[in-house]
Amino acid sequence: MTIILAIKAKDGIVLSADKLLLCTIEYGGEFNFKDEKIVQIGKNTIMGFSGDLKNVGQLVMLLKENSEALDNDMFSALNGLKKEIRAIDLECECLLAGKVNDNLAIVRLTADKRDRVLKIEITQPQVEMAGDITSMFSSLNLTTHQYIDYLDKIGKSLTVYEAEFLAYATITDISRSGSQTIGNGVSIWSLVKNGKNINMEQTHEWKLNDLFSTAYAYYVKKKVGAISEAMDKIKTLGGEGTGQLLRKEEKEKDKAK
Repeated sequence: MTIILAIKAKDGIVLSADKLLLCTIEYGGEFNFKDEKIVQIGKNTIMGFSGDLKNVGQLVMLLKENSEALDNDMFSALNGLKKEIRAIDLECECLLAGKVNDNLAIVRLTADKRDRVLKIEITQPQVEMAGDITSMFSSLNLTTHQYIDYLDKIGKSLTVYEAEFLAYATITDISRSGSQTIGNGVSIWSLVKNGKNINMEQTHEWKLNDLFSTAYAYYVKKKVGAISEAMDKIKTLGGEGTGQLLRKEEKEKDKAK
């Protein structure tokens, strides 16, 4: 099972993934192991991959060989590499984060050689997913989308720091709900744009059993802000939505007057 989650923030993009890989043995059988599903392609290009991993390494090598072109403009470079990508026996869906027309963007690459499918498209939504998506929608709506909607209602924009925590909370919520098995870790990478410069960061490894003692404590200490407060409030509503949350806040303000 795979979860690749990309979130656009006002100052960059966060790309996150679970760390459980499933390998199929040629003569039958499967086994799981822990590894990264996000790789650094260039100075400001990263990719998360899902699907049949048999030949993803060839795709990664091809993209790294053309990392300079990808760093300049992912979309143009990927379209220029279509012939080479088609030559690889691929059945995968990838999310790439990097530059397109001098802005940070997410590009989805879908390849299925058996059906002769190769799609390269710039995505528009603020939240994108790849992998086994069907059973993840409820967790996405209750955490990621609801929090972003809440920020929009109160006139605030999501930051990269908040998006990192939000991505981690979403993936771990999916795991705790029992809808997916995601291994014992979450990978989180971020691209932060400061003017014309792009800084790439890889967040230290988080393990599911360290949620409160390590990751949560780290964020509460260093990045206390809207994310923890708002998500706690949303959980107390029992799923009634952001409108109820705003009305509750308005009543509290009226009482204070």
